[in-house]
Amino acid sequence: MTTTVNTDVPAYIVDGVLTDGEAWVALSTTVLTGDANSVTLTSSTGANDWSQYMDLIIIMNTNIDYSGASANYNIKARFNDDAGGSNTYPFQRYYDSGSGSAHAQYYGTYDGAYISNGISDGVGADEFGGSITRIADINSGKWKTVMSHMACATSNASYQDITVCGVFWKNTAAINKIQIYADVGGTYNFVADSRFDLFGTLPRMVS
Repeated sequence: MTTTVNTDVPAYIVDGVLTDGEAWVALSTTVLTGDANSVTLTSSTGANDWSQYMDLIIIMNTNIDYSGASANYNIKARFNDDAGGSNTYPFQRYYDSGSGSAHAQYYGTYDGAYISNGISDGVGADEFGGSITRIADINSGKWKTVMSHMACATSNASYQDITVCGVFWKNTAAINKIQIYADVGGTYNFVADSRFDLFGTLPRMVS
């Protein structure tokens, strides 16, 4: 695994003054060089100090070493190591298989935030599923909201699965750590070349 973290003096601070800067600030990039059960992102210093951001955005491109024919495994995230039980991360999702008849809504609760579907070796070793996840108001004193958009091939690439999912983390603490892991009813790994990019969004300081 190779991880690059941006701990430079923030370019959006000039002579000690926070300027408007870029809307998105690149915080870290993790590219797996071998299989890994999970990826952990952690607040640190400089640009990677999450206390200065309104939202965090995670862009993922992943494959997992699961040999099953279905790619509908879950990718979940835990915030601040919180695996506090079935009511900690309630979610609702809408998905479309592209078959014309698989439109559905689903509501459930989990011990990790459902943030993506993913594709497995059983569907295609060289195919990767993509997703964008936005975690809102990470430093607020309210429950955190998460919105994800994701897409991947399924059932040996015979159709596509496109999903939109909204999640609550029922905790008022500021987020300073995110663990991302695959959950398919067993211990499986993200494969080499899976990639995780983290961005922070700054509050707009000028009009």
